[in-house]
Amino acid sequence: MQPAERIELTFKTTLGELSGQEAIYRPLIDALAEGPRTLDELQQALPALNIPSLVEALSLLAHSGAVGMAQLAPVTEPAQRFNRVVADLVTRGAPYNTAAAPGLGSGLSLADIDWMALDALHQGATDLPALVAGVTTRLAALNRGLLKDGNRVPVGAEQDAELSNRLQPFLESTLPRLRALGAVA
Repeated sequence: MQPAERIELTFKTTLGELSGQEAIYRPLIDALAEGPRTLDELQQALPALNIPSLVEALSLLAHSGAVGMAQLAPVTEPAQRFNRVVADLVTRGAPYNTAAAPGLGSGLSLADIDWMALDALHQGATDLPALVAGVTTRLAALNRGLLKDGNRVPVGAEQDAELSNRLQPFLESTLPRLRALGAVA
């Protein structure tokens, strides 16, 4: 669900904050970064972990949003249509934040800017400058701007630079993740 290098091993739970052991969690994260794995495949790849320890580690990673439980052979078309409609609605001011992710059998939270970028992609934007222009147009239509450190970013070159900084990770990690989960084509 997240790039392996960004996954933190500190977990906030109702019991407090827990720290995962690097020697246990990193090999598990690395194995999952290669793609979906069954519990049996993970246990074979990580023989030092017994099933209860493996399930505990996976549960904490899932709780933190770092991993999800994959659905086998998900039907993607209805979710992709739904997400296109929601992207359009968000660009008109609707307050939605969860995309259908059939690969999880669940949803995935997205920021408004991500929805606007998806809508721009659906309308033909193909690269970062086109996404920046598309999101800028959508923000202007809603009479909204970007906030940075609690202050509104001035429209123009400064906003374009800030949008580029925010949309680059969208292109590099969010969009590929959405595609892998069947949320977008």
